[in-house]
Amino acid sequence: ALGHVHQREVLHENSWIVFPGNIQGRNMRERGSKGCTLVTVSDGSVLSVEHRPLDVARWCECAVDATGASDLDELLDRTRRALLVEMEQAEDRWLAVGLVVHGPGPAHRTLSAQHERLVNECRALANDIGGRIWLERVDVKTQAEIDLDELAKRSDPIGDLIRFIRGLRGNEQILRDLLSEF
Repeated sequence: ALGHVHQREVLHENSWIVFPGNIQGRNMRERGSKGCTLVTVSDGSVLSVEHRPLDVARWCECAVDATGASDLDELLDRTRRALLVEMEQAEDRWLAVGLVVHGPGPAHRTLSAQHERLVNECRALANDIGGRIWLERVDVKTQAEIDLDELAKRSDPIGDLIRFIRGLRGNEQILRDLLSEF
């Protein structure tokens, strides 16, 4: 067993080489189960090597897909379900969560305009779940839904570009010409 590496890793199983990791994650970079490695030996042979969790609190990143979410209530429902899954995986430990909301959808505009409200609603939700959850951060990485067919109908440079790109499909000569330009 080797020391100083904070992330648990089994390097080799034939002749066991293991980094047991640290026993408690200290920040978001040290996510997941932390503990020790129990090695059972008999007559000079390794019978088993098992990770034993010792951590009191877990750090995790929780991704919530906002794709298609129409409003904040729907997004909060998805967030509740995702946090419940993380709590179950944390095995009744305190949980420090980096929440990342991502994906395209109609809720993007509201989320962008009301970021503080989203953060506060998510924190209230974590408290209401009744577990031992601390939201370390809430990152919003959503984007607006884009209807390329509608954009292609426009008579501006964006519409021209989309129509040009669509016209490239199957046109080997233009693709070769473009490739030589690049």
